[in-house]
Amino acid sequence: MNSTLNLLLNIVEFIVALGILAGMHEFGHFLMARLSNIDVEEFGLGFPPRLVKLFTWRGTDFTLNWIPFGAFVRPKGENDPDVPGGLGAANPWKRLGVLLGGPVMNLLIGVLLFSLVFTEVGQPDTRTVQVIDTSPNSPAAQAGLIAGDVITQINGQIRFRSGFFLGSLSNAARRLAPPPPPPRSAQLPISPPKPPPIPM
Repeated sequence: MNSTLNLLLNIVEFIVALGILAGMHEFGHFLMARLSNIDVEEFGLGFPPRLVKLFTWRGTDFTLNWIPFGAFVRPKGENDPDVPGGLGAANPWKRLGVLLGGPVMNLLIGVLLFSLVFTEVGQPDTRTVQVIDTSPNSPAAQAGLIAGDVITQINGQIRFRSGFFLGSLSNAARRLAPPPPPPRSAQLPISPPKPPPIPM
């Protein structure tokens, strides 16, 4: 039950995250189109068929659609250069700006998110290595490593360059595996349980 619920939650989180990223991408196209005086007929979250029209702003219908994987912008006269105020009638530089609006918006969102992470968390400290998790019955688990442990040395050395660390950790993992215990013999007394008393 818990695994099914987690799977459903993961799917919902994926759809929401994809919708936000796609929506911001398409908003970049929309913003550049409006700045270039190109009319936009529809800004849609999700793909048609249409579920509901949310509102209309400056001639643009903002809609919510049934298929949740993405978003779209429908500029006026996209493929018809004879439509005044449309994308096809705009000069090449404006069309290029509209096409680049989405990727540039994704780039700006990425820079903003990384800036927020570094502001709240700080720069990662590459001089230390922290154990996040260990697999059951792995050499690390058998050696007693648990989540939250910080590795400060490997073979008495403190350097943590990536190549050094990976090679040393691979060698250390092989040495962490404990040798099999020597065979032993023992006599263990085992007695059968006493039968319950017979009622008289």
